[in-house]
Amino acid sequence: MVYLNQNRPQDAKDMFTQLLTQDPDSAEGHYGLGLALAAEDNHQAAIEEYKTATRLDPQAAGIDYDLGVPTPSSKCMTTPSRPFSKSGKTATTRS
Repeated sequence: MVYLNQNRPQDAKDMFTQLLTQDPDSAEGHYGLGLALAAEDNHQAAIEEYKTATRLDPQAAGIDYDLGVPTPSSKCMTTPSRPFSKSGKTATTRS
């Protein structure tokens, strides 16, 4: 995430793409790539990466939040894949 903190999204994309070449099932790689894509305003592609990361690691922290954050254009806003409780943690469903 250092590249993103330095406002270098292309370098971050390159790094996460290389990680995913080595480990295509890396939830962290898909999430990081999504963050880099969002930093370049490629929100639809970022959402797809977040969804892949969530599918690979449903318990990963932060991904649901990023899926629920509206983009500046609001055209790519999605809803979180899991509901949030008032505490900000994902709520669990009980049968």
